[in-house]
Amino acid sequence: MAKVKRPPPTPTETNAWVGKESAVYRRMAERTKLIDALMGGTEGMQKAGEVYLPKEPGEEKPAYDTRLKRSTCHGFLRSTVRRLSARPFGKPVTIRIGRDLGTLPELLAPIESDADYSDSSLTQFGRRLMADALQRGLVHFLVDMPGDVRELSTKDEREGRVHPYFVHVSAKDLIGWKAQRGKGNRLELTQIRIRECHVVEVDGEETEVEHVRVWNTPVEASEGVEASAGTWQLYRKNKDADGYTLVESGPHTFPGIPLVTVYFNRTGFMEAEPPLADLAELERAHWASRSDQTNILRYARVPKMAMAGVSDEESRKPSLLGVQSVWKLKDPNSKAWWVEIQGNAVSAGRQDILDLQAEMNVRALQPLMERTGDETATGQEISDKNTTSDLKAYVRAIEAGFLQGFGFAALFARTKLPDKFGVDVFDDWAPPSLTLDQVRLLKEIRQAGELSRTTFLSLLKGLILPEDLDVAKEAKAIEDEGPDLASFGMPPGEEGEAPPGDDDEERPPKKAA
Repeated sequence: MAKVKRPPPTPTETNAWVGKESAVYRRMAERTKLIDALMGGTEGMQKAGEVYLPKEPGEEKPAYDTRLKRSTCHGFLRSTVRRLSARPFGKPVTIRIGRDLGTLPELLAPIESDADYSDSSLTQFGRRLMADALQRGLVHFLVDMPGDVRELSTKDEREGRVHPYFVHVSAKDLIGWKAQRGKGNRLELTQIRIRECHVVEVDGEETEVEHVRVWNTPVEASEGVEASAGTWQLYRKNKDADGYTLVESGPHTFPGIPLVTVYFNRTGFMEAEPPLADLAELERAHWASRSDQTNILRYARVPKMAMAGVSDEESRKPSLLGVQSVWKLKDPNSKAWWVEIQGNAVSAGRQDILDLQAEMNVRALQPLMERTGDETATGQEISDKNTTSDLKAYVRAIEAGFLQGFGFAALFARTKLPDKFGVDVFDDWAPPSLTLDQVRLLKEIRQAGELSRTTFLSLLKGLILPEDLDVAKEAKAIEDEGPDLASFGMPPGEEGEAPPGDDDEERPPKKAA
């Protein structure tokens, strides 16, 4: 890591720069607004209000509020994130040295059982990273160590159980950073700013107050600038005025910024797109369609009374109808009858919801689908003979992140990692299983042209098709077959059906030859 030639930051009167969000951060935050609302379930979507459930023209606010309160979120994205993040971490993360299971140096070993200084194991910590990255396309964690390591001896560290630890930093909290070209012309971080929420006591009551933590790289000596160690500062947002107040600061011994970034769907430096964005858009459509369906059922289930031939005076009176009420019509020409909705719109709405749910099922399974020859999230090429999936590529990215994190921890602890050190995350899970009803739904989607043949066969592989089926070859073989043998000699149209025409017309009998 190249040291930075710059003077240390000079505090300003308000320190307003501390809370300023970068352009990349704002761009990513816009991409995840829908995902954040969906991850909040029904409460999150209702809180978003008209953003994802617009008010109809002429709809009064009380009527809209009632419709919004009746709307419920399916929770499909949230359950998908939970299932996908749980699958690789259903078994413990293992430390490997060469091909064998190994043990870490004494000062790094506690990370396995206490990765974040809050008694979360490396497995539990990894699952949180996976869930966060599935929502945002990338995730960070900071490597730190309590106290000033320069003032601690190895004996102090052992007796006090002091060890490096990882801090989960979500992309929604890393609000800004600075970077410059370093060795190999690579972009390297020189500063990061992390938004935090601390509970503090104000006037005898506990309240949450925004803080921002700043990390800076060491400063290299140059003309007019003295060399200094890396620093960190903690700023608290002012309550009654703009800006931030410095409340804590100190040095750190790391030669750069000890931040590890794990990418799932990278689009640039410190930037990514959510890998489940398409699924989120489908659930957004499901949210609106289900709301419409719930609202229309409110009226469709209850018939309305209509009356004709009543006087103007009677028509202006409030109409009350209940099980214990009787209506008396004085005019012998007046009449009353029930009006009911036929239900075609209700059926169409129900079908739309089922179609969306079927498509969401397909989207949710796609990260688990095996594919060949692609490139993993870590940028390493795989053999064309091997298969991988998006989720397995994400696992490789998490493993690479852990490897980098342990390297940073070793620098803090003034030790070295063993040769051929590695971290293994479980990825030998069974292929996704489907119920018979789901298979039927997939067949209908395939017949409607909304699903490719390759994806359809992949979903059935290992379920009702052989495990060793080569999906690409099978799809090619189907294309090479030509017309279905059962259709040979049949007239135009579907198998076994009469040719196109008016079936109701009576056809003249055939003349004898």
